[in-house]
Amino acid sequence: MTEKVNKKYGKIICIFIIILLSISYFLYILCCNQLIFQSKEYTSRKPGWLKKESVPVKWPSPLILLWNKFYGENILKYWSIEKITDQCPYKCHYTDDRALEKNATVLFFHIRDKVDPMPKQRTPEQLYTFFVIESPPHTWNEGRYFPRNFFNITMTYRSDSDVIVPYVFESYNKEDVKNGVISLDEIWTEEEIDRKIAKKEKLTLQFVSNCNTNSKREKYIEKLKKFTEITQMGGCVGKNNCGRECEEKLIEFWNPNCKLCTSLQPFCDLCKLAHTNKKQLRINNIYAFWDGGGKCLHGYAENVLLN
Repeated sequence: MTEKVNKKYGKIICIFIIILLSISYFLYILCCNQLIFQSKEYTSRKPGWLKKESVPVKWPSPLILLWNKFYGENILKYWSIEKITDQCPYKCHYTDDRALEKNATVLFFHIRDKVDPMPKQRTPEQLYTFFVIESPPHTWNEGRYFPRNFFNITMTYRSDSDVIVPYVFESYNKEDVKNGVISLDEIWTEEEIDRKIAKKEKLTLQFVSNCNTNSKREKYIEKLKKFTEITQMGGCVGKNNCGRECEEKLIEFWNPNCKLCTSLQPFCDLCKLAHTNKKQLRINNIYAFWDGGGKCLHGYAENVLLN
């Protein structure tokens, strides 16, 4: 009789311990918003501290709030964010619904578009992202209304940004076709490329609208003209009546895939930052970062390429 009672109480104690551990784990997730296991290692190209770092995966997935537009366009649709982040090992939800402000881990601001109204209430855990793909001379008339210490993350074309958005075209492979990222008929074969190149009569084509740049790229182009033929279109050369069809005809090497010129890494890296939730990320003076030069080489084209 005593043995049966002991077995009964032993089972009850085991069940109680299992329930207690389950509740403890649930409370850990609820309070810390973080799972115990690690995600698959994701190797990003840049910046350095994001490389080869195993990041705890949050549950539920962090919310990234796209606060304003991208040159008047809906960022979700323009950048096809859900599509280009589909293969990212770190999962985030993206929205432009400002009503979800309190739930957002990251708030994303394109500083070239109107931000009004500003966020109403900021939590210590939220990361504010400074996003722009233009250079400083084409930026600050729109961005000076932000407080100096408003942002936590920089997301620009510069190599010293927290998240780099490069001016590159994405390449595709058989796996992309298999996963539905792109269709097979949109990818040129080597033979097709050779045929298109063979038809070309011109070597270089430039579309240019900014005539006097801080980087002095126009001087580089003039120097380059001494060695190769360059066809120029745009307001700077008095040929600004070329529309999209005209551009495609001129380029001839135009690849429909490249219209989606955003690569996977930038928004995947941003999502990764949302998972790390690095509270120490703080930019004390965004103006010093953006106007201060950083790793951008002042006068690069003029001093290096031309001499």
